[in-house]
Amino acid sequence: MTPDRPERFEPHATREMAGMFDQVVPRYDLLNRLMTLGQDSAWRREMWRGVPERARAVLDLCTGNGVSLEGLRRPGRLLLGVDASLAMLEEAADAHGGRGWAPRLACADAFLLPIRERSLDAITVAFGVRNLRPQSDALAEMARVLKPGGTLCVLEALAPRLGWVGRLHAFHLSSVLPLLGRLSPAPDAYRYLADSILEFGSGPEFERALESAGFVIRRRRVFMLGAAGLWIATARSESGEKPAAREESVQLARAEAADPGDLPHEGPPAETERRWWTGVQLLVSATLLTSLILVLGMFYKSSDRLPLDRGARIGAGLLLGAGTLFSAVRTAFLLRRFLIPPGRR
Repeated sequence: MTPDRPERFEPHATREMAGMFDQVVPRYDLLNRLMTLGQDSAWRREMWRGVPERARAVLDLCTGNGVSLEGLRRPGRLLLGVDASLAMLEEAADAHGGRGWAPRLACADAFLLPIRERSLDAITVAFGVRNLRPQSDALAEMARVLKPGGTLCVLEALAPRLGWVGRLHAFHLSSVLPLLGRLSPAPDAYRYLADSILEFGSGPEFERALESAGFVIRRRRVFMLGAAGLWIATARSESGEKPAAREESVQLARAEAADPGDLPHEGPPAETERRWWTGVQLLVSATLLTSLILVLGMFYKSSDRLPLDRGARIGAGLLLGAGTLFSAVRTAFLLRRFLIPPGRR
């Protein structure tokens, strides 16, 4: 270990990672909302849609406080949540324990899953793969427990790309995240977050790792101009050949896509409820955008009178500008989501 590279960056640093996440439990959800401008819930919904409705045994790996479990629950489905952080799992148990088809939770090492070979229909991992080093070992363990043709859905934060958007993204990682991290009991965890995103890369590196581990990428998607990515892949068939490109192997978890014999699923009322919720988010986002524009204008008109030195004024102005830009992008996204029916997106 060196001061610039703590132990949590080392291979198989399960204990170190668990200790870090144990410390950030109290404000974990709030900070996630702030860091993703409220978009992490929408991204998780896209990940849930990548899980086939007929999947009867599903693992949410690196489940944390269980925020990804809600959208994976189905009557008749065995849902497992595995994480190395016991404090996070206690939060998940409080949120999901004892309700209907409650998920089974286990504190375990992602490199040594207590699950037999070829027993799972699907695995989801949200914002956790970059913490598993080396990726080759973690992906090999996922391939071990997945059935041939099983589905792997990975949602992960991405490193900045080239261009002005990449520079804005880099500013967000290097300046905004550490600033927000001060709200946490463990600010160094959010410095680690920025460093781990930069280490993970912008996507192509992970795709090569997926293919080397025997997965076939069926679908990829990028969110918020490259701030996050989603991959839906399938494990190779038992013979080692690529699975046939069948519709059911990448079927989205929507009511209209399921066969009559599939598990019970949400119907049109749930889609209506989701559209209303999108409308509420749109209203909040538009209000926030309007407020940021007004504050930004007032700041530039009166910045010379503020008790701040020149460097601090520039930094505050850049932060307000970046927040306004991200809020504008989010408002535009929500407006499109609200106006365009799901089938036409």
